[in-house]
Amino acid sequence: MAETVLSMARSMLGSAISKASAAAGEEMSLLMGVQKEIWFMNDELRTMQAFLIAAEAMKKKDLLLKVWAEQVRGLSYDIEDCLDEFMARSACIEANECAPCEPATWQK
Repeated sequence: MAETVLSMARSMLGSAISKASAAAGEEMSLLMGVQKEIWFMNDELRTMQAFLIAAEAMKKKDLLLKVWAEQVRGLSYDIEDCLDEFMARSACIEANECAPCEPATWQK
């Protein structure tokens, strides 16, 4: 009887370890994906910043350059807002104090 109980306990523990390992692997995969996206966004934001600096420095600005500069500025503000919202939501999730999900401002 004791052997059966130990065998069942060992089997249940093995299952729990497998599930925990799978969950940890999935979480790590998600984190690595987010990290890659953050690196990509960082590179894109630096490129946008370099463009705006170069556009400001140009003496003669044509209409196309002005329009692009305005669009890039607007996009950079939108990105900043999304990142702020993401950080606030992440903090809320970690604190387990989240209200029901609402569409992000960029999804409206």
